[in-house]
Amino acid sequence: VLKQFNISVLDSHYLEGFGGKKTFIFFKMNGCPHCEKMQGEWDKFVKNNRTNIPTKELEASANQKLAKQYGVKGYPTLLLVEGNTVISTFDGERTAEKFEEFVTKHSN
Repeated sequence: VLKQFNISVLDSHYLEGFGGKKTFIFFKMNGCPHCEKMQGEWDKFVKNNRTNIPTKELEASANQKLAKQYGVKGYPTLLLVEGNTVISTFDGERTAEKFEEFVTKHSN
């Protein structure tokens, strides 16, 4: 299932080695009801993502260094990053359609 949805546990070394490409990241916390509620919409977006921007899903306790580096304060947090820089934070309606609009807007 993890491979199907391109879910992985990352660290800063991996992101630095990602070639500096923009990446849309879902920081979640296991047991967080808001994260669990959003998970289905995220999975739908990832499965149907037609943009050139890859997605990653990170569990916060396994990625504390990255969460701190990117200033994650609560969950779920959706960030568009490029290397070590946060380009934009998603703060819209948590639906697959809105995720795609956000990523498409930033794909240039």
